[in-house]
Amino acid sequence: MQYNKEAMIDEHVSIFRTYKSLSSKGLTGFPLVDKDKKLTGYVNVKQISKYLIEGDFNYICTSYDNIVETLNGKEVLKFDDEIEGNILAAAYKSQTFIDRVVLDKKDILILGDRYKIMEYAVNSGIKLIILVNNSEFPESLIETATKNRVNVISVPLGTYKCSNMIKLCNYVKLLNMNPTPITFRVGDYRDDFIDIANKLGHTNYPIVDKKNTCLGMLKLIDANT
Repeated sequence: MQYNKEAMIDEHVSIFRTYKSLSSKGLTGFPLVDKDKKLTGYVNVKQISKYLIEGDFNYICTSYDNIVETLNGKEVLKFDDEIEGNILAAAYKSQTFIDRVVLDKKDILILGDRYKIMEYAVNSGIKLIILVNNSEFPESLIETATKNRVNVISVPLGTYKCSNMIKLCNYVKLLNMNPTPITFRVGDYRDDFIDIANKLGHTNYPIVDKKNTCLGMLKLIDANT
């Protein structure tokens, strides 16, 4: 039986890239794999849709590079490969924000060209500053940001769109609701696959070898090919 040998995705890519890849390949789900291509779970469009409605949009766990890619941004300062923390947007006036909001090292702040808030964030040693509308990071703050290891990214998006898009930067593994999906091996019989697949009612099944290395995915509609 033929199966799709390209139907899998690394668990550390973004939700955004996963969705784009599913759309381009015309698939509804992907086996998730680690860096050694060992099967770690499964994610589908239904889970992505549920996350977009019910997910925790105030928290992010992903890589610096995923954020740059998803938000079409550019690297300004990078000290950490992985970014994890709480998302905040600077909606108050500068002094009001400084007076009311206590920042810590796990915060990720979205803001525009507002020097006082940038200075406050850098001095607080937060995890990441995301500058919207391609705002420039002041040279006068680079030394302190470097000392405090404050990551900085500049993006072309406005505050509203950036705040909505950033949730798609998360590792897709955060949506992994089934770490042990039903699998088949290349040596399994065709009739057994069709019988089990019809009983379970699923469409997609990861194909693995004896070491649980993912080889691709088999769709039930392929059973007669």
